[in-house]
This record gives sequence, C-alpha cells and structure tokens, in this order.
Amino acid sequence: MLMIKLESPEINHFGYVLSDFPSLSEDFMSIPEQIDVIKNLKLKPDFLINIKCPNNDLCQRITGQRQQPDTGHVFKRDEWDPDIIEKRKKKKKEPRKGDEEEEAEEEEDEEESNEVAFPYFLKSQLFVSNKRSFIKIIHKDIV
Repeated sequence: MLMIKLESPEINHFGYVLSDFPSLSEDFMSIPEQIDVIKNLKLKPDFLINIKCPNNDLCQRITGQRQQPDTGHVFKRDEWDPDIIEKRKKKKKEPRKGDEEEEAEEEEDEEESNEVAFPYFLKSQLFVSNKRSFIKIIHKDIV
C-alpha cells in the first residue's frame, strides 16, 4: 500500500514525509530491505533525518496516537484525550496577564540571565532563547 501511494501523481507533485520508516519492526521487511526500498524509490528523498531520543519518549508518542478509521488521519494525545482537552479549556478561561506585566517579567529574566543566548527561527520570526524564555527580537517584515 505504501509503495502504491509513493508512485501516485499526488506524491510527485506535493512530495512525501515517511515517519518511522525504516521501522525497527521487522515483521514485514527486514531493515536492509527497507533501506533498499528507500534507495530504489522513483522519487528519492531529498533529506533523511535521524532523530535519536529515549525509547520511553518514543513509546509515549506512538501509544498516544489514535487514527480515525475512515480518513486515516492520525491524532495526537492532546487532540483526543478528554483530560488534556479539559485542562486546555480551563487554562483559556483563566485571566491572562497584561502585556505590560509580561514585558516586565521578560526584562527581569534578561537581566538575571548572563548566559549566552541562542537564536531560533519560528514561523518566520527570529527568537532568542536564554533558557528561561523566548524573546522575540525581529519580525519577518524587518528582516
């Protein structure tokens, strides 16, 4: 089924992302066979990203996913778990701090931190992390 989808015109136009492939499970194919499949794809991948993380984190991520049978859409735990959804609703109902208070706290954090700051790009905005908070320093229109 995967191979049929990878050969479709939709994939040729939009591209694809393969998550958990090659898989450590060798129930269907061995790992060398899976790697051969990737090497022999008609539309070869531009990037291969290997993310190393603890097994416990992987287990939590995978066991927290649910798939809608009709559409095949995969939902993360925070999208389907009633407890997490309820907590999110309660947080939204709580009064938020004013912008002035947030700015004052950010300035205090900056003054307290003498550590080196590292830049991050998130959604076309540049942020600097000082390990306590993200500080927006440049908007995309200025860059």
